[in-house]
Amino acid sequence: MDLSIARKLLWLVSFFFTAASSAANEVVRLVADEWCPFTCAYTQAPQGIGVDIARKIFEDRGYQVTYHTATWDEAKRMVSEGEADILIGTVRAETPDLLFPDYHFSYSQSCFFSPSDSIWSYQGLKSLRPKRVGVISGYSYGAGLDAYMDKALELGMAKTYASTEQLFAALKRGDVDVFIGDQKVSEYYGRQFHASLAYRVTGCQPRRKLFFAVSPVDRQKGNKLIKILNGNLLIGLRGGGVKAIHQQYGFPSY
Repeated sequence: MDLSIARKLLWLVSFFFTAASSAANEVVRLVADEWCPFTCAYTQAPQGIGVDIARKIFEDRGYQVTYHTATWDEAKRMVSEGEADILIGTVRAETPDLLFPDYHFSYSQSCFFSPSDSIWSYQGLKSLRPKRVGVISGYSYGAGLDAYMDKALELGMAKTYASTEQLFAALKRGDVDVFIGDQKVSEYYGRQFHASLAYRVTGCQPRRKLFFAVSPVDRQKGNKLIKILNGNLLIGLRGGGVKAIHQQYGFPSY
């Protein structure tokens, strides 16, 4: 068997089990918003790339794992205040009050989506000025875009929505001229709901690393979870296990 394939299979079977104290009575509470394929509805199967990775890491070490979804603002608050242990799918600049492992589990790339018959393309912030822009409430798209969107919202040139589904619907109705969304999330939505012909990608921002972020409220537990994440994510990234889970959702790389 090819060595790289063997490594991936080993990762998926055992997720790099290492000796650990029994955690049979400990619970790890995961939370996120619905942002499939990274984090899908908690009633859905499968539940998302980030959820699958986190479950594998902690369940293989004896933890009980729960997962719930909320709005993004609410999910961030829950982890910040200790009502949940791990926020899935954030970036360092967005939640600096939380604890971060050294390693990411995926990448996010914010892109601009316009109607399929539009000739507009993103050429920097100035090119957005005549456009009505849709974004998801509470999301960070990078420092420059975030500052622009704050001003655009004040001027009524931008609108906030709760989900990617709502962004697609707003674009279809003509409520916005363009929306900003993650490329994987929008591609996955388009495949699931046959929306691919309704839009085109008109520009993208640089990729950003996506992380699991841990609540700082119980520092002892938080440090333990960070240590577990660091050990398992490093091997998963190097050995191909993280990539293999992405492939299960139709993405050849992470």
